[in-house]
Amino acid sequence: MERSEDWYADAGWTDEEMKLTISLECGSEFPEVTWDQIASVNISPGNLANDVSCTYSSETNPWIYTCELKTPTTTILKDGRSCAVSSRHKWRFTYDDDSTVEFWMVKYPARQQDEITQTIDRGGENLDMYVTLQYQLRDDLKTLVKGVTVQ
Repeated sequence: MERSEDWYADAGWTDEEMKLTISLECGSEFPEVTWDQIASVNISPGNLANDVSCTYSSETNPWIYTCELKTPTTTILKDGRSCAVSSRHKWRFTYDDDSTVEFWMVKYPARQQDEITQTIDRGGENLDMYVTLQYQLRDDLKTLVKGVTVQ
């Protein structure tokens, strides 16, 4: 089991035990739990028409565009409590046969760097990138991880 160092795994992965926790909202409590405290996770993809937000980052050139689909996620803890997940990191599970599965909770992103470098003459966002990313989200929904059962 690994968790991304940053939200998108751009900075790599970690398996440090202290970082393999999940932030929850359980009423007025905000615990950090480990996977051995979780019975199940339910990831509920939002509606593509209403639950997608798109932005760009000008910290790089060319800019990176991101569209994120809200995927409200709840857990059932082994003590029976149901809690909302607030951790946005990406997770990767590697199985005994070396196959892997990667998934996000809370928001599912589609990201891509523009091919065109920003200049003073160009100016402004490349709105076509948002269209491309929303089509990617639509396609990704077909294989999106929607649940995890911990044994």
